Amino acid sequence: DMEFFLKYAMKILETHHENKPRARVFAHAMWAASTDDEWIDRKKWIQETVETKLYKEIDGLCQRETEEEELAPSIETAPIAAPVLEDKSIEPKRTGDEKVQVFAIMRNSHEVIRGAFRDVGDAIANADFQEADDIWKALSVWEQMHMAMEEGNSIYKGFFRVLDEQRNNLATEKGLRNNHKKLVILEKSLSELLESGEDQEAIAYALTAYELENEAHLTFEEEIMMPEVMSLVNEGVLLKKIMMEDLLPLIDDMEFFLKYAMKILETHHENKPRARVFAHAMWAASTDDEWIDRKKWIQETVETKLYKEIDGLCQRETEEEELAPSIETAPIAAPVLEDKSIEPKRTGDEKVQ
Repeated sequence: DMEFFLKYAMKILETHHENKPRARVFAHAMWAASTDDEWIDRKKWIQETVETKLYKEIDGLCQRETEEEELAPSIETAPIAAPVLEDKSIEPKRTGDEKVQVFAIMRNSHEVIRGAFRDVGDAIANADFQEADDIWKALSVWEQMHMAMEEGNSIYKGFFRVLDEQRNNLATEKGLRNNHKKLVILEKSLSELLESGEDQEAIAYALTAYELENEAHLTFEEEIMMPEVMSLVNEGVLLKKIMMEDLLPLIDDMEFFLKYAMKILETHHENKPRARVFAHAMWAASTDDEWIDRKKWIQETVETKLYKEIDGLCQRETEEEELAPSIETAPIAAPVLEDKSIEPKRTGDEKVQ
Protein backbone atom coordinates (compact mmCIF):
# COMPACT_ATOMS: atom_id res chain seq x y z
CA ASP A 1 0.00 0.00 0.00
CA MET A 2 2.25 2.79 -1.27
CA GLU A 3 -0.17 5.57 -0.30
CA PHE A 4 -0.23 4.49 3.34
CA PHE A 5 3.52 3.77 3.39
CA LEU A 6 4.44 7.18 2.01
CA LYS A 7 1.94 9.27 3.96
CA TYR A 8 2.82 7.57 7.24
CA ALA A 9 6.54 7.97 6.69
CA MET A 10 6.24 11.64 5.75
CA LYS A 11 4.03 12.41 8.74
CA ILE A 12 6.40 10.80 11.23
CA LEU A 13 9.57 12.22 9.67
CA GLU A 14 8.11 15.72 9.56
CA THR A 15 7.05 15.49 13.20
CA HIS A 16 10.24 13.91 14.53
CA HIS A 17 12.77 15.83 12.44
CA GLU A 18 15.25 16.64 15.26
CA ASN A 19 16.47 19.60 13.18
CA LYS A 20 17.39 17.33 10.28
CA PRO A 21 15.74 17.35 6.82
CA ARG A 22 14.52 13.79 7.17
CA ALA A 23 11.17 14.24 5.43
CA ARG A 24 12.70 16.17 2.53
CA VAL A 25 15.48 13.61 2.07
CA PHE A 26 12.98 10.76 2.14
CA ALA A 27 10.69 12.45 -0.39
CA HIS A 28 13.62 13.38 -2.63
CA ALA A 29 14.76 9.76 -2.65
CA MET A 30 11.23 8.59 -3.44
CA TRP A 31 11.10 11.03 -6.36
CA ALA A 32 14.40 9.68 -7.69
CA ALA A 33 13.06 6.12 -7.51
CA SER A 34 9.77 6.93 -9.25
CA THR A 35 8.77 7.03 -12.87
CA ASP A 36 6.97 10.16 -14.06
CA ASP A 37 3.60 8.41 -13.84
CA GLU A 38 4.27 7.08 -10.36
CA TRP A 39 5.40 10.49 -9.14
CA ILE A 40 2.04 12.07 -10.03
CA ASP A 41 0.27 10.13 -7.26
CA ARG A 42 3.19 10.09 -4.85
CA LYS A 43 3.63 13.85 -5.04
CA LYS A 44 -0.09 14.32 -4.41
CA TRP A 45 0.06 12.10 -1.31
CA ILE A 46 3.02 14.06 0.01
CA GLN A 47 1.16 17.33 -0.58
CA GLU A 48 -1.84 15.99 1.32
CA THR A 49 0.34 15.04 4.29
CA VAL A 50 2.97 17.66 5.06
CA GLU A 51 2.95 21.39 5.75
CA THR A 52 2.80 23.66 2.70
CA LYS A 53 6.28 25.08 3.28
CA LEU A 54 7.87 21.64 3.35
CA TYR A 55 5.91 20.51 0.31
CA LYS A 56 7.09 23.54 -1.66
CA GLU A 57 10.71 22.78 -0.72
CA ILE A 58 10.34 19.20 -1.93
CA ASP A 59 8.50 20.13 -5.12
CA GLY A 60 10.94 22.91 -5.96
CA LEU A 61 13.93 20.62 -5.47
CA CYS A 62 12.48 17.92 -7.72
CA GLN A 63 11.27 20.37 -10.34
CA ARG A 64 14.71 21.96 -10.66
CA GLU A 65 16.48 18.63 -11.02
CA THR A 66 13.87 17.44 -13.52
CA GLU A 67 14.59 20.50 -15.66
CA GLU A 68 18.35 19.88 -15.47
CA GLU A 69 17.90 16.23 -16.46
CA GLU A 70 15.73 17.17 -19.42
CA LEU A 71 18.48 19.51 -20.59
CA ALA A 72 21.28 17.05 -19.95
CA PRO A 73 21.02 14.84 -23.06
CA SER A 74 21.46 17.88 -25.29
CA ILE A 75 24.52 19.32 -23.58
CA GLU A 76 28.16 18.45 -23.83
CA THR A 77 28.20 16.58 -20.52
CA ALA A 78 25.74 13.92 -21.61
CA PRO A 79 28.25 11.48 -23.17
CA ILE A 80 30.48 11.71 -20.10
CA ALA A 81 28.32 9.94 -17.58
CA ALA A 82 25.16 8.66 -19.20
CA PRO A 83 23.42 6.22 -16.87
CA VAL A 84 23.90 2.57 -17.73
CA LEU A 85 21.09 0.22 -16.74
CA GLU A 86 21.12 -3.50 -17.40
CA ASP A 87 17.33 -3.62 -17.43
CA LYS A 88 16.25 -1.36 -20.28
CA SER A 89 12.64 -1.48 -19.07
CA ILE A 90 13.60 0.74 -16.14
CA GLU A 91 13.25 4.43 -16.97
CA PRO A 92 16.82 5.78 -16.84
CA LYS A 93 15.86 9.39 -16.31
CA ARG A 94 16.48 9.73 -12.58
CA THR A 95 19.65 8.14 -11.36
CA GLY A 96 20.98 10.76 -8.97
CA ASP A 97 24.51 9.72 -9.92
CA GLU A 98 27.30 12.02 -11.05
CA LYS A 99 25.16 15.16 -10.92
CA VAL A 100 28.38 17.09 -11.04
CA GLN A 101 30.39 15.85 -13.98
CA VAL A 102 33.93 17.04 -13.36
CA PHE A 103 35.10 16.12 -16.84
CA ALA A 104 32.63 18.65 -18.19
CA ILE A 105 35.62 20.95 -17.69
CA MET A 106 37.46 19.09 -20.45
CA ARG A 107 34.47 18.58 -22.76
CA ASN A 108 33.25 22.15 -22.54
CA SER A 109 36.79 23.37 -23.07
CA HIS A 110 36.29 22.22 -26.64
CA GLU A 111 33.28 24.54 -26.84
CA VAL A 112 35.46 27.38 -25.56
CA ILE A 113 37.85 26.77 -28.46
CA ARG A 114 35.04 26.52 -31.00
CA GLY A 115 33.32 29.65 -29.70
CA ALA A 116 36.47 31.78 -29.61
CA PHE A 117 37.43 30.62 -33.07
CA ARG A 118 34.08 31.86 -34.35
CA ASP A 119 34.96 35.26 -32.89
CA VAL A 120 38.25 35.22 -34.81
CA GLY A 121 36.42 34.35 -38.02
CA ASP A 122 33.86 37.13 -37.47
CA ALA A 123 36.61 39.71 -36.97
CA ILE A 124 38.39 38.59 -40.15
CA ALA A 125 35.11 38.67 -42.08
CA ASN A 126 34.77 42.29 -40.97
CA ALA A 127 38.36 42.98 -42.05
CA ASP A 128 39.23 43.91 -38.46
CA PHE A 129 42.59 42.17 -38.38
CA GLN A 130 43.76 43.84 -35.20
CA GLU A 131 40.71 42.54 -33.36
CA ALA A 132 41.20 39.12 -34.94
CA ASP A 133 44.83 39.08 -33.82
CA ASP A 134 43.91 40.09 -30.25
CA ILE A 135 41.24 37.39 -30.03
CA TRP A 136 43.56 34.82 -31.56
CA LYS A 137 46.40 35.57 -29.15
CA ALA A 138 44.12 35.18 -26.12
CA LEU A 139 42.68 31.96 -27.52
CA SER A 140 46.17 30.59 -28.21
CA VAL A 141 47.27 31.20 -24.62
CA TRP A 142 44.12 29.57 -23.29
CA GLU A 143 44.34 26.62 -25.67
CA GLN A 144 47.91 25.95 -24.53
CA MET A 145 46.59 25.52 -20.99
CA HIS A 146 43.90 23.15 -22.21
CA MET A 147 46.47 21.13 -24.16
CA ALA A 148 48.69 21.00 -21.07
CA MET A 149 45.81 19.44 -19.14
CA GLU A 150 45.69 16.73 -21.79
CA GLU A 151 49.41 16.17 -22.32
CA GLY A 152 50.68 16.56 -18.74
CA ASN A 153 54.31 17.01 -17.76
CA SER A 154 56.97 15.32 -15.63
CA ILE A 155 55.05 16.12 -12.43
CA TYR A 156 51.36 15.93 -13.32
CA LYS A 157 49.92 13.19 -15.51
CA GLY A 158 47.47 15.00 -17.74
CA PHE A 159 44.52 13.19 -19.26
CA PHE A 160 46.39 11.35 -22.01
CA ARG A 161 48.60 9.56 -19.48
CA VAL A 162 45.54 8.78 -17.36
CA LEU A 163 43.97 7.18 -20.44
CA ASP A 164 47.15 5.24 -21.14
CA GLU A 165 47.21 3.91 -17.57
CA GLN A 166 43.52 3.11 -17.38
CA ARG A 167 43.01 1.87 -20.93
CA ASN A 168 46.14 0.01 -22.10
CA ASN A 169 48.00 2.89 -23.78
CA LEU A 170 44.89 4.05 -25.64
CA ALA A 171 46.00 7.69 -26.00
CA THR A 172 49.38 6.64 -27.39
CA GLU A 173 47.96 4.05 -29.77
CA LYS A 174 45.36 6.49 -31.12
CA GLY A 175 47.98 9.19 -31.62
CA LEU A 176 46.27 11.84 -29.51
CA ARG A 177 49.53 13.64 -28.77
CA ASN A 178 50.57 13.66 -32.44
CA ASN A 179 47.32 15.41 -33.32
CA HIS A 180 48.45 18.37 -31.25
CA LYS A 181 51.64 18.66 -33.30
CA LYS A 182 49.69 19.21 -36.52
CA LEU A 183 47.73 22.03 -34.91
CA VAL A 184 50.86 23.75 -33.62
CA ILE A 185 52.26 24.06 -37.17
CA LEU A 186 49.04 25.55 -38.55
CA GLU A 187 48.67 27.80 -35.52
CA LYS A 188 52.12 29.29 -36.06
CA SER A 189 51.33 30.09 -39.68
CA LEU A 190 48.03 31.78 -38.84
CA SER A 191 49.61 33.74 -35.98
CA GLU A 192 52.27 35.20 -38.24
CA LEU A 193 49.76 36.22 -40.91
CA LEU A 194 47.37 37.82 -38.41
CA GLU A 195 50.17 39.77 -36.79
CA SER A 196 51.13 41.36 -40.09
CA GLY A 197 47.54 41.74 -41.27
CA GLU A 198 48.69 42.46 -44.81
CA ASP A 199 47.77 39.47 -46.95
CA GLN A 200 44.01 39.07 -46.53
CA GLU A 201 43.77 36.19 -48.98
CA ALA A 202 46.52 34.27 -47.20
CA ILE A 203 44.85 34.94 -43.84
CA ALA A 204 41.53 33.60 -45.10
CA TYR A 205 43.28 30.49 -46.48
CA ALA A 206 45.21 29.88 -43.25
CA LEU A 207 42.05 30.39 -41.19
CA THR A 208 40.14 27.82 -43.22
CA ALA A 209 43.00 25.33 -43.02
CA TYR A 210 43.26 25.70 -39.26
CA GLU A 211 39.49 25.59 -38.78
CA LEU A 212 39.16 22.31 -40.68
CA GLU A 213 42.09 20.68 -38.88
CA ASN A 214 41.00 21.97 -35.48
CA GLU A 215 37.41 20.72 -35.83
CA ALA A 216 38.66 17.32 -37.01
CA HIS A 217 41.03 17.28 -34.03
CA LEU A 218 38.33 18.15 -31.48
CA THR A 219 35.88 15.63 -32.91
CA PHE A 220 38.56 12.92 -33.00
CA GLU A 221 39.36 13.50 -29.33
CA GLU A 222 35.69 13.52 -28.34
CA GLU A 223 34.96 10.26 -30.15
CA ILE A 224 37.79 8.53 -28.31
CA MET A 225 37.88 10.22 -24.93
CA MET A 226 34.23 10.76 -24.01
CA PRO A 227 33.10 7.11 -24.18
CA GLU A 228 36.14 6.20 -22.09
CA VAL A 229 35.26 8.84 -19.50
CA MET A 230 31.72 7.43 -19.35
CA SER A 231 33.17 3.96 -18.87
CA LEU A 232 35.48 5.15 -16.08
CA VAL A 233 32.53 6.79 -14.31
CA ASN A 234 30.53 3.57 -14.48
CA GLU A 235 33.51 1.63 -13.12
CA GLY A 236 33.69 3.94 -10.12
CA VAL A 237 37.03 5.53 -10.98
CA LEU A 238 37.49 8.68 -8.91
CA LEU A 239 37.47 11.28 -11.65
CA LYS A 240 37.29 14.15 -9.20
CA LYS A 241 40.54 12.99 -7.65
CA ILE A 242 42.14 12.72 -11.10
CA MET A 243 40.94 16.19 -12.05
CA MET A 244 42.23 17.75 -8.83
CA GLU A 245 45.57 15.91 -8.71
CA ASP A 246 46.55 15.29 -12.32
CA LEU A 247 44.88 17.94 -14.53
CA LEU A 248 43.98 21.24 -12.85
CA PRO A 249 47.48 21.77 -11.39
CA LEU A 250 48.73 22.02 -15.00
CA ILE A 251 46.92 25.35 -15.44
CA ASP A 252 49.48 28.07 -14.77
CA ASP A 253 47.00 30.97 -14.62
CA MET A 254 43.71 29.81 -13.16
CA GLU A 255 42.16 33.28 -13.09
CA PHE A 256 42.68 33.79 -16.82
CA PHE A 257 41.71 30.21 -17.65
CA LEU A 258 38.43 30.39 -15.74
CA LYS A 259 37.42 33.92 -16.72
CA TYR A 260 38.14 33.31 -20.40
CA ALA A 261 36.21 30.02 -20.45
CA MET A 262 33.20 31.50 -18.67
CA LYS A 263 33.09 34.52 -20.99
CA ILE A 264 33.18 32.41 -24.15
CA LEU A 265 30.74 29.77 -22.89
CA GLU A 266 28.27 32.42 -21.75
CA THR A 267 28.48 34.15 -25.14
CA HIS A 268 28.36 31.01 -27.29
CA HIS A 269 25.84 29.02 -25.30
CA GLU A 270 23.67 27.82 -28.23
CA ASN A 271 20.75 27.44 -25.82
CA LYS A 272 22.74 25.01 -23.67
CA PRO A 273 23.85 25.66 -20.07
CA ARG A 274 27.53 25.36 -20.97
CA ALA A 275 28.82 28.08 -18.66
CA ARG A 276 26.82 26.81 -15.70
CA VAL A 277 27.88 23.22 -16.28
CA PHE A 278 31.54 24.28 -16.56
CA ALA A 279 31.38 26.35 -13.37
CA HIS A 280 29.56 23.59 -11.49
CA ALA A 281 32.25 21.12 -12.47
CA MET A 282 34.96 23.57 -11.39
CA TRP A 283 33.23 23.96 -8.02
CA ALA A 284 33.18 20.19 -7.58
CA ALA A 285 36.90 19.98 -8.31
CA SER A 286 37.84 22.81 -5.92
CA THR A 287 38.64 22.84 -2.23
CA ASP A 288 36.77 25.38 -0.12
CA ASP A 289 39.79 27.69 -0.15
CA GLU A 290 40.22 27.41 -3.92
CA TRP A 291 36.54 28.09 -4.51
CA ILE A 292 36.71 31.46 -2.73
CA ASP A 293 38.84 32.93 -5.53
CA ARG A 294 37.29 30.92 -8.33
CA LYS A 295 33.77 31.98 -7.39
CA LYS A 296 34.91 35.62 -7.26
CA TRP A 297 36.41 35.36 -10.76
CA ILE A 298 33.20 33.86 -12.10
CA GLN A 299 31.17 36.65 -10.49
CA GLU A 300 33.44 39.25 -12.08
CA THR A 301 32.95 37.69 -15.53
CA VAL A 302 29.36 36.59 -16.13
CA GLU A 303 25.98 38.29 -15.98
CA THR A 304 24.39 38.56 -12.53
CA LYS A 305 21.56 36.18 -13.40
CA LEU A 306 23.93 33.41 -14.45
CA TYR A 307 26.16 33.96 -11.44
CA LYS A 308 23.19 33.65 -9.10
CA GLU A 309 22.19 30.38 -10.78
CA ILE A 310 25.70 28.99 -10.33
CA ASP A 311 26.07 30.23 -6.77
CA GLY A 312 22.62 28.97 -5.78
CA LEU A 313 23.30 25.54 -7.24
CA CYS A 314 26.63 25.19 -5.43
CA GLN A 315 25.27 26.64 -2.18
CA ARG A 316 22.37 24.22 -2.13
CA GLU A 317 24.60 21.22 -2.74
CA THR A 318 27.08 22.43 -0.13
CA GLU A 319 24.27 22.67 2.43
CA GLU A 320 23.06 19.17 1.57
CA GLU A 321 26.58 17.77 1.89
CA GLU A 322 27.14 19.47 5.23
CA LEU A 323 23.88 18.00 6.50
CA ALA A 324 24.49 14.54 5.08
CA PRO A 325 26.93 13.19 7.68
CA SER A 326 24.46 13.98 10.47
CA ILE A 327 21.40 12.39 8.90
CA GLU A 328 20.36 8.83 8.41
CA THR A 329 21.29 8.81 4.72
CA ALA A 330 25.00 9.28 5.34
CA PRO A 331 25.93 5.58 5.59
CA ILE A 332 24.25 4.87 2.25
CA ALA A 333 26.75 6.52 -0.06
CA ALA A 334 29.52 8.18 1.87
CA PRO A 335 32.30 9.21 -0.55
CA VAL A 336 35.29 6.91 -0.63
CA LEU A 337 38.64 8.42 -1.56
CA GLU A 338 41.80 6.38 -1.83
CA ASP A 339 43.97 9.41 -1.21
CA LYS A 340 42.95 11.03 2.06
CA SER A 341 44.80 14.21 1.18
CA ILE A 342 42.02 15.11 -1.24
CA GLU A 343 39.17 16.90 0.51
CA PRO A 344 36.23 14.44 0.35
CA LYS A 345 33.51 17.01 0.75
CA ARG A 346 32.45 17.43 -2.84
CA THR A 347 32.12 14.25 -4.86
CA GLY A 348 29.07 15.00 -6.99
CA ASP A 349 28.04 11.36 -6.61
CA GLU A 350 24.75 10.09 -5.23
CA LYS A 351 23.20 13.51 -4.71
CA VAL A 352 19.85 11.80 -4.38
CA GLN A 353 20.17 8.99 -1.89
